Amino acid sequence: SACMAILLSISRNGMISFFQGAYLVYGFDIGTCLDTSLASLTSNKEGRKVAIFHLLFNISGTLLFTSKGGILVIVMMSLFTPFLYYFKNVFDYDISIMFALLHVVMNLITLIIFLFIDRYVIYVLDKYID
Repeated sequence: SACMAILLSISRNGMISFFQGAYLVYGFDIGTCLDTSLASLTSNKEGRKVAIFHLLFNISGTLLFTSKGGILVIVMMSLFTPFLYYFKNVFDYDISIMFALLHVVMNLITLIIFLFIDRYVIYVLDKYID
């Protein structure tokens, strides 16, 4: 949340474009996994599963919104993501409001997707995490 506050401040001053800031929002989302991952180092099996699930959730959401359909093209095609162009055209508000909306929309769509696949992810985690 501190990083988002800094991003909103610099975006209001016109120091960053929407597309540059959008990738920062994606990075902030993955960055939230650091404290969970560090805490899981000394936790039990359930704690490690929660940390890995959190990491999978955030990485999956970021890959979903940055790639054009494949993980291999993420580096080459991430600058031409159609979702961000669509999002910018639909929500043509102040740039700081658009960053907050982008973060909410990204997490809600990822959550809806994970509602359908969570039992499979949990099954794999139960099987392979000691």
